[in-house]
Amino acid sequence: EQDFTIECWAKFNEIPKGHDDDPGMVLWDFGNLKFSNTSGYFSVHGPDGDVTDHFETKFIEDEGNGKSYIQNKFVHYAVQRRNGQIELWMDAYDEDGKKYFDLAAIDESAQGTITGIKSPHPDHLKYNNCRSIGSTISGTNFFSGWIDEVRVWKEALYGPGTIVED
Repeated sequence: EQDFTIECWAKFNEIPKGHDDDPGMVLWDFGNLKFSNTSGYFSVHGPDGDVTDHFETKFIEDEGNGKSYIQNKFVHYAVQRRNGQIELWMDAYDEDGKKYFDLAAIDESAQGTITGIKSPHPDHLKYNNCRSIGSTISGTNFFSGWIDEVRVWKEALYGPGTIVED
C-alpha cells in the first residue's frame, strides 16, 4: 500500500451537528477513506473500517466573537498514510500565537487500498472509484464554509515531528 497525503485548507460556517452514524459535514469522501467533522470531532474513516477521532474544546468554544477556532480562520488539514499508518495533521498555535502543523491523531494499523465505493448493487456501480470534496460520494452531509487548495500527493509529506510554519 502506497503512502499518500490529501490536504486542504478549510473554514467552517458553523459547527457541524450529527452523530457517529451520520457525520455532520464531510470535507472529503474517497470511498473507503472519509474525513468529516461532527460537533467538533474530526474523524478519519480509514480503508479498513477503523475510525480515528480528534477533538479539542477550542473547535466548538466561542472565541469572543460568536465563532469558534474552526470558524474564525482557515485551518490546514492533512490526512496521510505513512508506513502503514493513517495520520491526521492540523494547524495549531502555541501560547505565543505562533502557528505550527502537528500530528493530531493516528491509526497505527490502517490497512487497505483507497478505493471508491464498491457495492454489488447495480444502482451503486455508478459510484465505483468516485471521489467527492465537500460531501459524501452519494451527495449528503454537505460542507458549509470554504475549502481551498485541495491537494493529493502520492507520498507522505509530513512528519515525523512537528512542523513549525513561518
